[in-house]
Amino acid sequence: MPTCRLEKIGHKPEWKKYLKEDTQPKPNHKKEEKNKMNPVCGLDITKEEAVATILADNFKKTRKFGVHIDELFELKKWLKENNCTKTAMKSTGVYWVPIYASLEESEIEVVLANPRQVKAIPGRKSDVRDSE
Repeated sequence: MPTCRLEKIGHKPEWKKYLKEDTQPKPNHKKEEKNKMNPVCGLDITKEEAVATILADNFKKTRKFGVHIDELFELKKWLKENNCTKTAMKSTGVYWVPIYASLEESEIEVVLANPRQVKAIPGRKSDVRDSE
């Protein structure tokens, strides 16, 4: 199909002679990869436990961890096993500080959420729902 007036009368632009007639556009795998969601983790932290939920395109995993040092290592290990490099946590009281420091030193990006904004989300509240 002609794309300009000159092509209607039989003139072929110079750049078109370098194109092969039978070539088809190659599928762009980069676009498909861009649409994929990298696993992210939401954390809800209380005095006794941290509830973590990992969300990705094809799965959702929720797990509870304690807040002692050995359990924080287990949390970091679980995040790395699931290729999770970003987390968001609700900054309740001072309970979030050791978990934040532990995750930050292991090069996991941590974002703190304001509890007021999280409470403004409608629906029943629970630690599992907050972590999602």
